[in-house]
Amino acid sequence: MTFCPCNTFHETSSGGLIAGSSATLSTDIREGGVCAGGTASVWMAGNTWDGFAAVWPLGEISTGAAGEFADLSSNNLDGTGGGGNTSFLTTLDDGVFCLDSQYFDGKDFIHFPKDNISTSGEFSVSLWIKRADNSFGEKWFFSRGVQTSSTKWNFALGLSYIGQLQAKIQLSEDVVARVFSSDKLIPERWYHVAVSWKPQDALRLYLDGSIVSEAATSQASTVAYSGSNYSQAGRLSNGGGFVGNVQEIRLKPSIESDAYFAAEHDNFCQSSFCELGNTIDEAVFA
Repeated sequence: MTFCPCNTFHETSSGGLIAGSSATLSTDIREGGVCAGGTASVWMAGNTWDGFAAVWPLGEISTGAAGEFADLSSNNLDGTGGGGNTSFLTTLDDGVFCLDSQYFDGKDFIHFPKDNISTSGEFSVSLWIKRADNSFGEKWFFSRGVQTSSTKWNFALGLSYIGQLQAKIQLSEDVVARVFSSDKLIPERWYHVAVSWKPQDALRLYLDGSIVSEAATSQASTVAYSGSNYSQAGRLSNGGGFVGNVQEIRLKPSIESDAYFAAEHDNFCQSSFCELGNTIDEAVFA
């Protein structure tokens, strides 16, 4: 039997069979989209991820092919394992709630195209992580922008030198704001982590749906980074490689509350999501 790494899940089943009675059959079949001699209309359902800047489940096998990590939003910011270099590919691994995740070994990373969030726009990001080692040093799960002679990193979420959850953002006026959790994250345990930033307000850090730290920011914008710049999973710029698992990165051009992030956590990990009853032997009634 396979158990989910987050919580066991429960299933309630019920049903029955009546033989020797009668049944009424009703069918409602719709075919095609055009009615000859009449009218027809087409309705397009909204995308589940409308309003997000990017959503990367990270459930693919990485080969280094361009755009192999699908972005479920309408922005098509598909990621590439190792930036196309097959020496730095992540490995498909079990994730939360029996879904897939990507394992990073400290040198692996995934490139994502630059998102469309403006430097003066608020945003939030959430994801699931599980660290695999207990070594010292800053390790990064997700970052926006890279540091070069002509461009700068914008935002990063990861672990502090001693293993606390941390986030940092590079603001205008050459100010870097940081937030930290008070406790270290334990290896081999899944966590839901999230951050939100609102201009001229605060940078806030969330762990398993609860706010754990915030820092006031009076600046109205982050540093600018060029269109050729990009985001990454597993590192910041060319260093700070993470050792562990990352799953379901969600980037949104709006801030969210602790209740919102708690709901994200519970939708994957609530122990009462469903319940398992005792097995009932088959019964046939004449």
